[in-house]
Amino acid sequence: MGTRGEVEGAQAEIRRRNLSRLLQELHVSRPLSRSELAARLHLDRSTVASLVAELAARGIVQEHHRSNSIPQSPGRPSPVVELRRDGPGALAIDLATDWMGPPSSASRQGHRFDPPRGVLSNSKPEKVVEDLGSLVRPLLASLENGPRIVAIGVSVPGLVRPRMGVCTRRRPWVAECPDRAAHQNEFADLDVPVFVGNDADLAASAEHLRGSGRGTTDFICIWGEGGLGAGIVVDGRLIGGSAGYAGEVGHVTVDPTGTLPLRCARMPRVVVGEEPCFADLAGTRWEARRRSRT
Repeated sequence: MGTRGEVEGAQAEIRRRNLSRLLQELHVSRPLSRSELAARLHLDRSTVASLVAELAARGIVQEHHRSNSIPQSPGRPSPVVELRRDGPGALAIDLATDWMGPPSSASRQGHRFDPPRGVLSNSKPEKVVEDLGSLVRPLLASLENGPRIVAIGVSVPGLVRPRMGVCTRRRPWVAECPDRAAHQNEFADLDVPVFVGNDADLAASAEHLRGSGRGTTDFICIWGEGGLGAGIVVDGRLIGGSAGYAGEVGHVTVDPTGTLPLRCARMPRVVVGEEPCFADLAGTRWEARRRSRT
């Protein structure tokens, strides 16, 4: 049997996880009643009531009467729990190979906006971050009645060590991209944590949480932007590998005979017999060649 402090610590951890589970359920679903939350989370109603009360006191959720647009089970209408519009939120930033900005269409509790995108005319990391700040800050200023930004997430088309948020150029064909430290410095005045991840890995996480992968435990998301990568989900968890590069499938050889009229992008010139890779066969260059022959 553990000490009193150990028991209290374990109970606090369980409560923290239940708070997180409840918030995630509200994030990916419609507003739900306490009884619906209890059923989905497999918790008793008193526990759910306590969790909702804590989140409401923190200004994260609110309860109100169910509207006609929200499905109702038979019986007396019950109030529903939903995320507050002015509650905590995250700023998502996507750095592609030739443009940057927040997602083209973001939706939060029915609020939709189309933020601008910027063109990457200069790919030096320090210049990218500077331009990104100029693009994002007007958007933040327009959210006076919107969410309180408590974190920033950045998707980059490069190799990333997720825990450290460090972009690396372990291969000559990988472009340099700004890492977490650069973004943290640019948005230091916001005093919020910054997270940086590989675009294919984050795409897989998004599909698993809210998209075509929702409800499944094992799938692969192939992501093509400037190159080709993959996000791998196994048993409901994103598999990054020991260094975070598990989904770097773009340069896997797919034609060991080298008979296709392509070459891997890591090669300096086109020579038949250089073993074309996956990115060559599935990418835009192969498509352009195929169309030119038809």
